[in-house]
Amino acid sequence: QKQVIMPNGSALSIMEASQKIRTPAALVGAAALTVGPSNLRGPGMSLVDGPHWLCSSDLMCLLIRGRIGDGNFGAWDPGTRKKQGFYSGIVQQPIPHTLGLLSAMEIDEGIKVADDLKFGKSVWVLHTGDHFVTMRHAQDSCSGKVKLEIFDGLQPIGPITYYFLVSGDKSLATQAEDVYINSFKKKRPGQPDDIIQARKTESSNYRDWTFEVVPAVDDPTVSGPLDDDPNEPIFSAEDNHADEGPWRCAFCYESRFKTMNFGQNEAGGKTCNNCGQSRSKVLKSCWLTYAELSPKMQQRARHMYANKYELVISTLYPKAEILPAEALCS
Repeated sequence: QKQVIMPNGSALSIMEASQKIRTPAALVGAAALTVGPSNLRGPGMSLVDGPHWLCSSDLMCLLIRGRIGDGNFGAWDPGTRKKQGFYSGIVQQPIPHTLGLLSAMEIDEGIKVADDLKFGKSVWVLHTGDHFVTMRHAQDSCSGKVKLEIFDGLQPIGPITYYFLVSGDKSLATQAEDVYINSFKKKRPGQPDDIIQARKTESSNYRDWTFEVVPAVDDPTVSGPLDDDPNEPIFSAEDNHADEGPWRCAFCYESRFKTMNFGQNEAGGKTCNNCGQSRSKVLKSCWLTYAELSPKMQQRARHMYANKYELVISTLYPKAEILPAEALCS
């Protein structure tokens, strides 16, 4: 819009309004009045989530594209499961054309953000799961690396600016498929199934740690196509690993919530303290360095232990190394 309608009914230029708006309430009020009722949900519908007045997806849609629509950032229409664009039906103005969004919900729920929010942008809103920050490409990107600048204005930590360097394989994430298909695949017995815990070092970089990885066992209650990823190894009961730390029987770990047995067996132990089976006869957890993890377990380690900003950035650069640089307080 060329003019912003203020809560007192006055119409100001964008520059004038930006100098007047100094509170979240004023911003929300001006946005709602400017776009008009046809672009809102209707009477009685709130733009914030109670009881703590948190920003809703409806409000973020309103602020980014000027209308709520279905309040959905996802790449697929929830009803038809077909691919959709976030900006579909809107004449692209300079700001919407450059403004995008990345969200941790893509990792938590497995639903990709719409392609026209993720790719080809100069500025993104980052949804970390607990609040929103903004990100843009820094002016002084290093040779061979991408430097990203994140601004967090939320007190008491903010205002503060963080920097991250993206290096290595900087290929972008794949675009969403034309039709949403459930990509779940059942683990084969022996495939790395999960990371139980990390053995941390003095380094804060999780890539310098060692991880306890447990292999999958067959679960007859779970159905689906089997995982045929050639990059995922198949462990066997006979496998011996260099790091002979405390271990768990994979069968006992799989049934831990039924038996309420969450313990480990001591390093060097020959039998499982819970089921009594010989260590040489059962699938068991093992300790692996980050470099020894399979690709999916490296992703799992990132999801469990990475900085929350690195995690969201990885939805755009999934294969890259993403490291924090210096932070500057405003």
